Amino acid sequence: MFSAAYLEEAYFRAWLPLRLRAVTGGLWPAHLASAAVFSLCHVYEGPWGLVNAAAAGVFLAAVFIRTRSLHGIALAHGAYNALVFVYTALTAQT
Repeated sequence: MFSAAYLEEAYFRAWLPLRLRAVTGGLWPAHLASAAVFSLCHVYEGPWGLVNAAAAGVFLAAVFIRTRSLHGIALAHGAYNALVFVYTALTAQT
């Protein structure tokens, strides 16, 4: 959960926005476009998963822009993934 979170954060908050900035011309447009792609990568979770990923993408982008650190947002992302995993395991109908 945490390694996937670090990988996603490195890609969607650092690498992709850096590349998209050449196309969009601005910091925020690049990060918003990256958040949109991040959201689309979560389409398998359904409409609420898409919306949740979009909101999380924008929030995590804002934190990354402010702090310039992947560590905090990757840890937060990993903790969120862990909470969802535990919640799903505890509420699963068998």
